[in-house]
Amino acid sequence: MGRWLLGLISIILIVLVYGLFTAGPRIEAMEADIRSALQADGHNWANVDMSGNVATVSGTAPSADAKAAALKTAEETTCSDCKNKRKWHEVRDGITAQKVAAAPAIPTQSPYTFSARKTEDGTVVLDGYVPDAASKTRILSNAREIFDGGSIVDRTIRIAKGAPDGQWADVIDEHFRELNLLESGRFQMDGTEGNLSGQAASLDVRERINAMVSNDTPAPYNISASIKVPNTASDAVGEVSSQSICQNLLNDLREGKRIFFDQGRAVIRGDENFDLLRDMADAANQCPSFRVAINGYTSSEGDEDFNQRLSEQRAGAVLAYLNGEAGIDRSRLSATGYGEADPIASNDTTEGREQNRRIEFILSRSE
Repeated sequence: MGRWLLGLISIILIVLVYGLFTAGPRIEAMEADIRSALQADGHNWANVDMSGNVATVSGTAPSADAKAAALKTAEETTCSDCKNKRKWHEVRDGITAQKVAAAPAIPTQSPYTFSARKTEDGTVVLDGYVPDAASKTRILSNAREIFDGGSIVDRTIRIAKGAPDGQWADVIDEHFRELNLLESGRFQMDGTEGNLSGQAASLDVRERINAMVSNDTPAPYNISASIKVPNTASDAVGEVSSQSICQNLLNDLREGKRIFFDQGRAVIRGDENFDLLRDMADAANQCPSFRVAINGYTSSEGDEDFNQRLSEQRAGAVLAYLNGEAGIDRSRLSATGYGEADPIASNDTTEGREQNRRIEFILSRSE
């Protein structure tokens, strides 16, 4: 019995000594196997440290999914130096997963608008809404191609939900080509309503644009045209039912221009003033669903009561012309004088006082 026990103890000691000599290399080999497997699966951020039969995987994972995948790789790695390529290790989680910021929510926009404005020097300013980044990239790319040689300015193209349908970007691209034919002008969209306005060099160009507008617009979109040709009667195509588009038509016509009167009187003077008023009337007639408020203002120079009466009389003179000469129905017109109120510039300078003497046109929907 003593000899048998002594032999057993000897065998155990031999096994223990063998394990002590072989454990280190096997642990190192297992650690190397796991590290190789992690790198092969693209987890280059992960580290592994073996202590006995426990493999601790650490590092900063780019996401929770990447963390789970790395732990699975480590668990399924087999020992290349072991018989039958077996698994004998446990895996401990030492990984920190990065918190991925949630993608910002895409807002919903209403009204859904877009504007492309071409200046006389060829600059094209873009502004409005598109449904996604791909549409924005495409619109900018096509604008650079169509307006070859012009400067394309992305003022405020924003991504938002709310486009009428999937044709939104197609309609914009198509009418870029018509805008390019103008010397200067604007193409604007408000939902399915659109308008192309501006200055053409000849009647042929205007007719070509009008034909394109009439033939190249898919349903349910409605595109109108308001193209001027020097020394030629206006020829608008279609009606406009968008208040913002109609207001922009009036504002664009007035930009950089004023209606002049005889000093201290309500008498309109100068052919250019009547040309401007006829253009304003054409725009108003293309927008039959809206009333036009004619607001008169003066500078603070002179007597306040006199300025109040003068502003009323001047607004009334413009109303009389638009109704009597330009044919706008009287029920769509109103005239109000505001005297010295609401200055848009300083009354301390000659230039500022000139700006404050003005007529403004404000649209509102007819009841």
